[in-house]
Amino acid sequence: MNKGVAMVGLTVVVFLLSGCVSRAYYYGKLDLPSKPKDAPVDVLLPGEVLSRPYKVIGVVQIDGYYGTGTETLIRGAQAKARKSGGDAIVLGPVGQRVVQYNMYIPGEAGYAGAGAVSTPAGTAAVAVIKAPTPTQIIPCQVAWPTMSAIVLAYEQQAAQPTPK
Repeated sequence: MNKGVAMVGLTVVVFLLSGCVSRAYYYGKLDLPSKPKDAPVDVLLPGEVLSRPYKVIGVVQIDGYYGTGTETLIRGAQAKARKSGGDAIVLGPVGQRVVQYNMYIPGEAGYAGAGAVSTPAGTAAVAVIKAPTPTQIIPCQVAWPTMSAIVLAYEQQAAQPTPK
């Protein structure tokens, strides 16, 4: 087996098994200041009753790599909510995003060359380019886990006057 192909294959496997969040999108309605990195973000189930007032400030979409667990997706959603000023997330559906790509097995190398040719009319530049030629193209696909969540911000309650 070609050493280069083996290294590319090993790199792809390590990348896919890393189990981290690949992308996080936030679709927001309000611009709120970010929360500190250690600020708690509550995780709520759909239909769960909240005892305090809140505003829906946006939706977060988290995509993971192959092998990413639901807990990692939730932590990614919490981090994005925190960055957007959110105090809680309401978990949405967990699904899969199918990614299709082609894997190219290298064949003959490409090259580029340039030169000058003298003709009776003068000198002309000549360029020759040959693209690398893959010996094999393998269509591939992988299903990456994805999750969405609604981001909530708790409303600040007005301070109650102290009785005298």
